[in-house]
Amino acid sequence: CIVEVGLDAPDDGAVVAYDDKRLVHTVDFFRSFIGDAYVFGQVAANHALSDCDAMGAKPASALALCVVPYGGERQTEDSLRQMMAGARKALDEAGCALVGGHTCEG
Repeated sequence: CIVEVGLDAPDDGAVVAYDDKRLVHTVDFFRSFIGDAYVFGQVAANHALSDCDAMGAKPASALALCVVPYGGERQTEDSLRQMMAGARKALDEAGCALVGGHTCEG
């Protein structure tokens, strides 16, 4: 593979040439700025999707990186469930599959 857009020319995403295709990679991470986990999930997913749009790319798959607040198991699971439901709504509307990710408390 050949990196066409990367650290030498930063943009909203990296572009990697692989065989006869161009793959765009992007990642976003920011702390929640609202108390509604569902809405935050939508905002975070749409923010990442906008990077794909800025690069002229069609999103195909996504990985989720989620940090949920410390709390009881029930509260933590509920926050994660709401956040992921919001993200899934935005991703599904864009035709982008959620294929995995990582979660932690913090």
